[in-house]
Amino acid sequence: MSKFSCTWKLSNCLDTAITDFQEEGYNFLSISGPSRVAGNFSEVFFSRGCPYDFSMLWSFAISEVLRLTMYCRIFCDNYIYFGIGFTPADVPANHTLLCTLGQMPPATDVWMMLKNRSDIPLELFVTHGNFLVRGHMTNG
Repeated sequence: MSKFSCTWKLSNCLDTAITDFQEEGYNFLSISGPSRVAGNFSEVFFSRGCPYDFSMLWSFAISEVLRLTMYCRIFCDNYIYFGIGFTPADVPANHTLLCTLGQMPPATDVWMMLKNRSDIPLELFVTHGNFLVRGHMTNG
């Protein structure tokens, strides 16, 4: 049985670096990627999961008070969940945060997460002050 994998590209369009990478994974075996993404630069991350499903919550500090946070989950039947947005800098990427985000209603200035599994690619946008984040997740 094959294992799931997830590759994502993070483009930092800020003039300053985003730092302090944190992740909380479920059913994943490994992750590779930097703990810092320089300003006006892109980095690629790769993670490999177990054969039945795979999920991951990760975040980067983008200012002293704000983190960029993303959640993705891939099921063995090719369905996906996806969430992206901003969280307070002092809140770690962990199961408690994931539960809180999962209960929040969509708010385009804080956090967007589809409440149902999808079998089609997803794209989400969130703005917060002068920050804009765009996320795209495909399945298959």
